[in-house]
Amino acid sequence: MNTVRSLNIKTWKLGILTLACFTLGFLCHATLFSKNSDLIPNGKISFAQSKINNTTSDQRTNSYNKSLQESSGLTIKAHHQPVFKSAKQIKKQITQLNKAPNNSLNDSILNISIAEWAQVSPEEALQHLLTLNNQEQQKLIPVLMAVAGQNKNNFIENWLQQNKQHKQHAYWAQAYYHSYAHSAPEAALQSLNEHYSADERGDLLSSIIDAWAKLNIDATLNWLDQQQTNTLTQELYNRAINQYIQQDPSSAALLVTKLNASDNKNQLISATANALAQQDIYGALDWAETLQGNERAIALSTVMNDWASQGIPEAALDYVLADNNLQSNSDVLVATVSNIANHDHYLLIERLSEFNESNKVIVVQEIANAFMRQDHVNDFELWYQNLSNGAQREAASVAAINANLRKRPQLAFKYAENVISSQSRKNYLAQAAKSWANESPAQARIAIETTNVLNPEQKQSILKQLTN
Repeated sequence: MNTVRSLNIKTWKLGILTLACFTLGFLCHATLFSKNSDLIPNGKISFAQSKINNTTSDQRTNSYNKSLQESSGLTIKAHHQPVFKSAKQIKKQITQLNKAPNNSLNDSILNISIAEWAQVSPEEALQHLLTLNNQEQQKLIPVLMAVAGQNKNNFIENWLQQNKQHKQHAYWAQAYYHSYAHSAPEAALQSLNEHYSADERGDLLSSIIDAWAKLNIDATLNWLDQQQTNTLTQELYNRAINQYIQQDPSSAALLVTKLNASDNKNQLISATANALAQQDIYGALDWAETLQGNERAIALSTVMNDWASQGIPEAALDYVLADNNLQSNSDVLVATVSNIANHDHYLLIERLSEFNESNKVIVVQEIANAFMRQDHVNDFELWYQNLSNGAQREAASVAAINANLRKRPQLAFKYAENVISSQSRKNYLAQAAKSWANESPAQARIAIETTNVLNPEQKQSILKQLTN
């Protein structure tokens, strides 16, 4: 019997810890708001008003135990039910924690205590939180809202409505309705419609749709199909499908393929390809190859990006080099080559000759960018000297100029002298000289005066710019 009791208590604690982790995760993306508070006076919130919520504390406790039974498979008998701390005990613990040093452990225990209290009596918990300073309210009220939102709570909904003007209202309401939608999305929508105007519902609808899409994508999309088509509806539709993509990319891929062509579809294709590639790179390639035209290019660009990033750049390179059509698509080519360059630009140097002549300039530019990102200037110079004069060397020169204009302007000046176009050369030399003059005006002027790639008129023009 003691063993069963121990298991039940541990299960209860696990439930509270899991719940706290959920609420803490929701808080991670929060931004800090103003410390000024304009809450409705506490006097308008009477403990007697807790009757607004038709569920009593005992009923909530029984419901909580039932949910534990369903999730754990353990039977919690009446005389072995976990006993929640009283409101007085929790209040005392919270008061002590508020006085304790700020650290992650105390903050976690504090959040767990609020979550526990909110399970028993969110009305009393809110009353107490309103007596704390603004900083503590900022941390703890969203926790309470997320827990209270597991079931409809008229008291909390009315309190939120009365405090719409508060700067943190949107965050509190999102925490409540996001949690509510996890258990009853349609009821959460109904509540939202009752308490908020169409103009006020935007961000709150997003919270509900995010949660609903994880539960039932078909019902979510069916509801959205019944709404008036506008910018908000389209945004919500995309959010729902994005949630579906993260949850079940293979099934989502079938849905995304059937969407009408649009910029939104292109974004969803990219998201789908990325999610599929995280699971199975070859499966993602197979799906991308079922698409046509620009959609195929978008999907393959994303897959190539992921493939090269997963530590197997040579396989991605083999795939592109084997298909002239892929090489001809600049989006696919750049996505592949740029990511390979980030991981192993020497691989691109070794296999540069295998690219189509028209694409070698793109590859050279990405190789040069990789050298400069890693500050391997000497290695770049050795490679650069072996490039033949023409478009490839020009591409490498431009990459070196752009990378060094601010941090090494004298080096940028050196490579600017190799630019083929007279006007482009002058422009690059002027930019490098201006940057150089910030550190050493005399050396910059000497460099312009002594270079043999500018005519006298061009030199005078740049020297005037340096003077100004």
